[in-house]
Amino acid sequence: FNFRATQYLVDNGWHKFFTWYDHSVWYPLGRPVGSTIYPGMQVTAAAIHRALNLLGCEISINDVCVFIPAGFSCLACLFTAGLAHEAATKGHKASAFAATVCVMAILPAHLMRSVAGGYDNESIAVTAITSTFYFWVRALRTDGSWPVAFVAALSYFYMVAAWG
Repeated sequence: FNFRATQYLVDNGWHKFFTWYDHSVWYPLGRPVGSTIYPGMQVTAAAIHRALNLLGCEISINDVCVFIPAGFSCLACLFTAGLAHEAATKGHKASAFAATVCVMAILPAHLMRSVAGGYDNESIAVTAITSTFYFWVRALRTDGSWPVAFVAALSYFYMVAAWG
């Protein structure tokens, strides 16, 4: 369903996507997609697809959807490592960063949500929640770092749009 919904968004646009009533699911009633979906993943895939095509990289929406989990899992590892870097003491920041990247990269719960082709909400939501935590902790660092809280709020909004 997620790929089909993304394809519908790319083919028909934002307004038709949110007013789409899909008769091929939830038989016999159908599904009002616009009011029952967290659109973050579909919007992300459509935006990446459009950006790559505008840059001259001809890529299908299927390829974008296949590689999103793997790409976003790398970002989740980096945000989690950044969080460890923020929490570590001065002499241990680099080792905390490296250890966290290694652990996150082999964590079974993360691996099952980051396999190429596993196009589901968790594939981007894990990255969104780790980025929210990182930016929030980063905003608490000093009195002058409060503007980062706005980035944390945007990241939180993105996480809610993707995961609920």
